Amino acid sequence: GTGFAVLDGGYILTAAHVVRGATEIVVRWDGRGYRATAIATSADHDLALLFVETAPPIPPAPLADQGPEIGDRVTAVGYPSGSTRPIPLSTEAVGVGWWVMGPHGAVLRDVIATKNAFRPGYSGSPLVNEAGQGVGIVTGSVNAPGGGELGFAVSIHQAVDWLAQRGMTLPVASGGPAVREAKILSSVVRIEARFPPGPP
Repeated sequence: GTGFAVLDGGYILTAAHVVRGATEIVVRWDGRGYRATAIATSADHDLALLFVETAPPIPPAPLADQGPEIGDRVTAVGYPSGSTRPIPLSTEAVGVGWWVMGPHGAVLRDVIATKNAFRPGYSGSPLVNEAGQGVGIVTGSVNAPGGGELGFAVSIHQAVDWLAQRGMTLPVASGGPAVREAKILSSVVRIEARFPPGPP
């Protein structure tokens, strides 16, 4: 899966289903691997906050104080299966404020629906607006009525509110000049999670 830095000091946001039940989590950034621990998870939001034990200087991603509107261009920046570098995937917001069934039966609120589905590995990726600010966290895809697939991302507001309840304030910005793509790419990490063996 994928994650991205939201605060200095090694705090990484991702989707909960990427790391739920993992016995070991490794965050890969700038060609190196770092052990991480899930210090908070929420099935109700499909979000997890990781802490990197030996924190490299991963710059936090800029976050937007407003979500996209229907028709806005948005981009997920993540590590699809087999990728060793983050790959942007541009799409379009086709729904905002949706409620959808999450990976483990929880109803996710304030979800952004996208015109294109996300391949495995994009889970936990930042979904960014045209200014390069994070507006959501990729949670998955689903078959759409009438054929095709839709992608889904939990609104960044859900993450901001969830972490505020834990005494953590995520900085958000309104408008402003576009952020260079390199800044977004440098905040994104690849997450490798190991799980206990299943039943024989």
